[in-house]
Amino acid sequence: MRRSPVPWWGDLTAVVALAVAGLVLALIPVSGPIRTVALLPLVLILPGYALAAALFRPGEISRELRLVLSVAFSLGVTALGGLVVQLVLKLDRPVWATLLACLTVLAAVVALDRRDAMPADSGRTELRLPRVGLASVVAMLVATGIAGGAIAVATRGVHRQQNESRFSSLSLVPQGPSGTAPPVSVGVSNHEGRTVAYRLIVKRGTRTIRRWRFRLGVNQDWQAELTASAISGAGPVIARLDRGGRPYHRVALRIGEGG
Repeated sequence: MRRSPVPWWGDLTAVVALAVAGLVLALIPVSGPIRTVALLPLVLILPGYALAAALFRPGEISRELRLVLSVAFSLGVTALGGLVVQLVLKLDRPVWATLLACLTVLAAVVALDRRDAMPADSGRTELRLPRVGLASVVAMLVATGIAGGAIAVATRGVHRQQNESRFSSLSLVPQGPSGTAPPVSVGVSNHEGRTVAYRLIVKRGTRTIRRWRFRLGVNQDWQAELTASAISGAGPVIARLDRGGRPYHRVALRIGEGG
């Protein structure tokens, strides 16, 4: 049985071309509206259309169902693919666009290979816009809502993981026996993954002992020593760390009170 060498390639060529155009506009500096218009098909239609074409050859499903699957698959790929990539890379617009464009091209190649394997006498189809009925509109809205919820949940989960793994530490360590009034070492470490501005205040009772303002780069440490005479008095030594202009951490240390 003779096979057709290049069957029904027009729609997939257009999908790949639009995906590449969206990727290029995501990588170059262009105005926001133009970038948004170019990226919307890459997020909402193109990956899902290519994936649906790879799974279902022409004639196996209706045009209406193919449109619904295109939207549903696109949103699913956007949500799940972004979640997986964010575990190993910082997910920004260029990375996301690259992911969606690569998946679109890969699915289109698979779809073309499957179409090429179809018998030559199966007939060619033309790229036509599907008739969108009420059921299709409802199905697409439901799929969009489900995928949008999945994206929101995935984004919150990733951000929560990042917040838990990025932090600043504050320490107050006595440099002698706890029953005496030894010097005290105060230290700050930056594990935020970025440069942070800090303000540090050390008090004993109502008396302010020292104030510092400084910036720390990624994984940098800061340390200072408070002499015994400087921290003399009653009550605990209290250090408060402000991060980005807001109170962040507080440490209290009881010294010279018999343990």
